[in-house]
Amino acid sequence: MGVDNGSMLFPRYRDGVILEPRTAQRLAARSASKFPVYKDDETALAREQFLHEIMKADSDAFMKQKPKR
Repeated sequence: MGVDNGSMLFPRYRDGVILEPRTAQRLAARSASKFPVYKDDETALAREQFLHEIMKADSDAFMKQKPKR
């Protein structure tokens, strides 16, 4: 989402629900979290893709674990 000095990503998944962008922005603004600002949308989206790849790899590794009994 564009901001005055670049582009910012907001988490859009919360409590099992995919949020609309404006709702995600509003919740992020009310949180105490600081979100990074990227120079443009292209850079922000590239970072988002990178983060999703990390989360997928982590989730895949977790799912391959044998359950402890």
